[in-house]
Amino acid sequence: MYVGYLYATYAMQGLGYAALIIIPAAAIIIGTLLKCCVESIFMSLEIIVSITSKAKNNSNRNELKEYCLKFLVFLIPFVLAGLINTTCFKLFGSLFSFVT
Repeated sequence: MYVGYLYATYAMQGLGYAALIIIPAAAIIIGTLLKCCVESIFMSLEIIVSITSKAKNNSNRNELKEYCLKFLVFLIPFVLAGLINTTCFKLFGSLFSFVT
């Protein structure tokens, strides 16, 4: 929606701003968020199976540790996206008159 606003307000300059500054980091963030959602769904299914099964096992603790570790690893693309966004803004921000 923000890209549409930029295009409607600033025409091609707004589209260029979105393409050079917003979209590169947003693509990384969206991909990582989708992967996080998939992992959360799988963990939810594991919890449901664990609750409904009669057998007691200790693999749930290991699965929870793996889940937490995966989300720590997912922080890396978010930090990378922030760095890319900052770098793109520093490199290309001066090309756009509406950026102060």
